[in-house]
Parts: sequence; C-alpha cells; structure tokens
Amino acid sequence: MSQISHRHRVKPGITGWAQINGSRGSVHTKEEVRECIRLDLEYVNRRSFWFVFYIMLMTAPCLLGDPHRAR
Repeated sequence: MSQISHRHRVKPGITGWAQINGSRGSVHTKEEVRECIRLDLEYVNRRSFWFVFYIMLMTAPCLLGDPHRAR
C-alpha cells in the first residue's frame, strides 16, 4: 500500500498536524501538496492520545492568528 493511500485510512478530525503547522486552505503548488502530505503522514505515524491532545491545545493560538500564512 502506498503512503498516500495509507493516509486516507485515518479518520479526519476537527484539526490536524498540518493545520497547526500552517498548511491550511487550498494548495497551489506541488511543494505545498508535498508538505501537506508529509505532515499528514507524520501525524499518522505519531498518532497517540497525547499527540492529539497537544494538537487540540495548539489549535486555539492558530485560530487567533498566524503571522506566517495569509488567510
């Protein structure tokens, strides 16, 4: 099974590792797609209760503003 198909076996959540690392919204270049997939695969490999809890805690500051990414 390819890594990309493996990423689709995980149920989506409210937020994710890619979202809190600045990869939100539409992607326009191959590099942005690769980065989003890389972060999704990292999430799949690191998934645990505490990792998901950390992601939930980090979501609030990202919602309030992200100086690195225009909305």
